[in-house]
Amino acid sequence: MEEKVKSIWDEVDLPKEEAADKPDPEQSENTTDGLFKVKTFENAEKGEKYDKEPAEYESSPEFKLSIEKEDNAEKKGLLSLLIIALCAVVLCASIAGIFVTIVHRNRELKNSQAEMERLRNLKDITPSDPSLSGGAETVLEGSAEGNSPVKKESEKAEILDKYKALYEENPDIIGWLSIDGTVIDYPVMQTPDDEEYYLNRGFDKQYSDNGCLIMDTDSNVGVGTKEGDYLGGSDRPSDNLIIHGHTMKNGEMFGNLSLYEKEDYAKEHNIIKFDSLYESREYEVIAVFYSQVYYTTDDCFKYYKFFSADNQEEFDDWYDNIKDLSLFDTGVEAKFGDEFITLSCCAYHVEDGRFVVVGKRIK
Repeated sequence: MEEKVKSIWDEVDLPKEEAADKPDPEQSENTTDGLFKVKTFENAEKGEKYDKEPAEYESSPEFKLSIEKEDNAEKKGLLSLLIIALCAVVLCASIAGIFVTIVHRNRELKNSQAEMERLRNLKDITPSDPSLSGGAETVLEGSAEGNSPVKKESEKAEILDKYKALYEENPDIIGWLSIDGTVIDYPVMQTPDDEEYYLNRGFDKQYSDNGCLIMDTDSNVGVGTKEGDYLGGSDRPSDNLIIHGHTMKNGEMFGNLSLYEKEDYAKEHNIIKFDSLYESREYEVIAVFYSQVYYTTDDCFKYYKFFSADNQEEFDDWYDNIKDLSLFDTGVEAKFGDEFITLSCCAYHVEDGRFVVVGKRIK
């Protein structure tokens, strides 16, 4: 017969020798008095009793470990509070920085818009100062090397009335670019000695995030008019004028130029107006494409290197490339001898990317 497994709940008779030592039920420690009775500690050697644990108990490894755990927990708590406080400070500083940046950009945008509005109004006002009409004019014409234009005095070409006041205020102005139905309506600056001078400066030469539209130093706008054959042919414009501008997130400058990647938009805004200081010109969009700035050692098509074609072959190479790159067929054709304008701004499809709109002169 199997022996029954004993359970803690089973009643088991104690052996006689153990039964004799079993305390009387009335003396059991599991009484109310026993539960709340003060525990005493006895020193057998000295015959002394204590109400609390002696020092040898207090300094036991278990007690020390408990104290160390409490200290570590307290340190961890303080460290957590310090980290939380530091994160709160960083967060507040970040929010403050973002707020300051937004305020600065809004102020910069308002100042830029106000300045542009002032310049546009100044352009539309015919000067009444006799010193601004007639007489000798400072003009631009090609250098001896045939590249960057240089300034000299001449009486053969007169600045248009609407640009005289602007020119008197800042002679770095080379013309004015505008496209109906867009925000593009700005002066164009050119500084042959430092092409990037207006990269982060406004027309007033003060710091500006927007900068100005900049005519490439290798582009010669020309002096005089087409009817006058540009001073008898001595200072004709380059075959291609390249204008650089910032891709501003606020839409200013060339911030919205990439809208031309949509064919419908390009057809609705297909006329680019550029005035030199001496005449008004118009260009029709002929190509729209994405490109990039390449290394000097790269053997590839670089749209930003074309300013003039000395022969049919040079023209065909440039023309065929911009047509192949164009996002769509504009339906506009060109031939050797035509004049062009190229608007170029940063794009982010590749490193050093550019977005480009090219127009052919029609007026």
